[in-house]
Amino acid sequence: MKKCKIEVLKTTFHEDLSKKYGYKNLGNCPIYKVGDILYGDYANPEGSCDEA
Repeated sequence: MKKCKIEVLKTTFHEDLSKKYGYKNLGNCPIYKVGDILYGDYANPEGSCDEA
């Protein structure tokens, strides 16, 4: 099965949206950094979270 290359180009956190929709204690993603590369197929790449 072919895999897709996923590269993190930018990370963003919108504090105003977090507050608007009631999510508390959120911040920038602690897992991914700009330049990280993952390879995935039909499932989440190994080590990634469901929210990614």
